[in-house]
Amino acid sequence: MDPKAEDYVGMSVYTGMGNNPVMLNDPNGDSPILIGAAVGLLTNGIRNVLNDKNFFDNAIQSTITGAIGGAFSPLGGGSLMEDVIWGAVEGGITGGISSKLNGGKFGDGFKKGALIGGVATFAYNLPQAIQNAVDGYGFGTNMGRWNKLIKESVTVDKAAETWIINKDKILQLVKFTKERYSIAINGFLEGDNSKYIFSTDELLLGEYSLVSGVSMTKNGLIHENYHRIYGPKLEGTDIIRGHGTVGYNDSIREAGKYHINFKATALGKGYKFKSPFQNKAWKAYGAKKWLHLIPRRF
Repeated sequence: MDPKAEDYVGMSVYTGMGNNPVMLNDPNGDSPILIGAAVGLLTNGIRNVLNDKNFFDNAIQSTITGAIGGAFSPLGGGSLMEDVIWGAVEGGITGGISSKLNGGKFGDGFKKGALIGGVATFAYNLPQAIQNAVDGYGFGTNMGRWNKLIKESVTVDKAAETWIINKDKILQLVKFTKERYSIAINGFLEGDNSKYIFSTDELLLGEYSLVSGVSMTKNGLIHENYHRIYGPKLEGTDIIRGHGTVGYNDSIREAGKYHINFKATALGKGYKFKSPFQNKAWKAYGAKKWLHLIPRRF
């Protein structure tokens, strides 16, 4: 567990080195911002030496730029296109600030940084996208494919308030969720059933979760998965009997990681389902809850 977890509430407490140990070497698990600053300083120093300059020329500027890059590194994710856009914006801002600190124009640095950030993010996601294509899920990131499978699993006619479940897509969704996110689900209950059901082994969710949209489906999966995790430990306690905050607080904390929107996270609301308990947990969570809504890569 990261000892600096409280400083970076948008990241999982079990994530070390920003979930990127190749680029970020952090033996103590202390801070991606400090690691970014160190990388910026070192990179600048090596470039200076190769150009017969003093190692510490522009050290302050490069350290600041590296720290900004480190701060941005957890943010983003989503579909392949969404993450590339995130990478381009992050690279652009970092590049623009770097250019400005070194006497150049922000716009020039932004353009170069955006190009580098977008290309680097695409390259980072490429192996995952190829693997998903090979496995028959289509070319894209895990999050992008997951969202698409959830959408394709149901066809909703809101005017008539009816829907059709695509059972073939459901089977794909169940398989994908187990393989990519280690969330074991058996499937979805048929019929007009809004009740979520969990067991200590695998989950069953009502069709209303699918009908209510992608974010509500993921919210339900995360919520019930934490019940599955905590259930054996809390069996017979008031927490389980009264439902308590088990699952609700967890789905808030994981909202950014799984790209669950405000409507589902704060209101527990979708097209055909609303959870007053989710809203109650949101109100009681504290100020840090807003940071958990920020989309992140891990």
